[in-house]
This record gives sequence, C-alpha cells and structure tokens, in this order.
Amino acid sequence: MKRVFVLAGMVVLVLVLVLGLSAGAQASLIPIGMATYNSSDYNLIYDDDLGIVWLDYTNTVDNWYNQVNWAAGLNSPGILTYNLDPGITVSWIGDWRLPITVQPDPNCLYTDSFGYGYGYNCTGSEMGHLYYTELGNPSGAGGGLLNNTGPFTNLQAGAYWSGTEYPPNTIYAWFFHFKDGYQGIGPYWYGKNASYGYGIAVRPADVYTGSGSPAPVPEPSTLLLLGSGLVGVAGLRRRLKTRTS
Repeated sequence: MKRVFVLAGMVVLVLVLVLGLSAGAQASLIPIGMATYNSSDYNLIYDDDLGIVWLDYTNTVDNWYNQVNWAAGLNSPGILTYNLDPGITVSWIGDWRLPITVQPDPNCLYTDSFGYGYGYNCTGSEMGHLYYTELGNPSGAGGGLLNNTGPFTNLQAGAYWSGTEYPPNTIYAWFFHFKDGYQGIGPYWYGKNASYGYGIAVRPADVYTGSGSPAPVPEPSTLLLLGSGLVGVAGLRRRLKTRTS
C-alpha cells in the first residue's frame, strides 16, 4: 500500500510538470476576439507580458508618416467594430499606434556609437519581443526565418515600421524585419519618406476573463516546488505508517 501511495505521488508530479510546461509554451499570446475593419474580420491578440493587444492586420507597404497616420486613424469612431470572445472584457488604456522600439536595448547583437541597439536579438522592442520571445523564431544571424506566426494569420515576412524615431537623426525611424528578426533604422537614402515598410497596430489594454485577468501559468520552478511537495507528503505518510505499524 505504501508503494502505491508513493507511486501515485510521482505520477501526479509528472502530470503536473508535463501539463504545466506544455500549457506555458505560448501562454502569453491570447486570442480574445475579432475586430471588423473595412468589412473584414481580423484577430485581436493579447500579449499579457507587455499588456498590449495586436490587430492581426498588415497595412500595405508605405512611408513612415502614412503608417503612423493609418494606425492613429484606427481610433476614429466607427473604424473598428469589436467582437470579443464570450467572457472577455477589455479595458483600453491607450490608443492604437505603431509598435514601440525601446532603447537602449542591451539584448541586441550590435550597439551603435550613440548606445542604441540594432541587428538581431533585439527583444526589448515590442516587435522584437513578439518575433523572438512570444513566437520563438530564430535569429537571422544564424539563418533565421519567420517559421512560426502563432495565432497571427496576416503577419508578413517583411519590414514593418516602428512608431519610434531615431533620436540622433530624426529623418530616420526604426523598423523591424519579420523575415529574419533584424532591427534597424532607415532606409538610409530616403529615411521616413521611403515607401519601405508595412504597418501593424497595437493598443495598450488590460484584458479580463470573468472576475479576473487570464490566470498566469506557473513557472517551471513553481511546478517543481509543487511536485517536491507532493513527493514529500508521500514520504511523510510512508514514515508515519512505518512508525505506527
């Protein structure tokens, strides 16, 4: 009987680890419904790491100014109609905009003379975080491609404008290339006036299901502690049974 109890505890531990780790693989990208734009429906995808909602729509290649205006225009009444999933409540805490490039970013492969990060592995920016951290795509420095788009269906393997200008020379703005994960400024010959990048919009928000926000998935360390506790209880039960037998 004692062996059965210990074995049961170990089985529970394995189940907790397997189920927990598999559930956490993409727990931070949560489809929450649809938005109707130009008579078509597009996914709304919540990133609970950054607290932003992505509109899964790619605006055609254009210059930076037009992409900034396009994203801002989504805030006008009647442009978007929201169709949230049952039980989902969204508290918008900002407007639709182009994604932000956060600087300095020490995660980037390269740093320019002004201390700004560029190149690959720039996970500090919103698009870099999406490409590398949430979607798990490889760096182009090692032959990366947009292998995984997750819940996105309209994400293109091309350059997207960021809403962030380049402070040392504001004729340029940042972009992120979803083909290989490269972050940079440009293009050098025309800057923000070039019809160079796609547009994608994000909006800061708090998203709730029922009475609270989407439940966080336990970290691996938490799962290990839980499993250790189960094994410990099993061991304690065995020792008590031995002492009283």
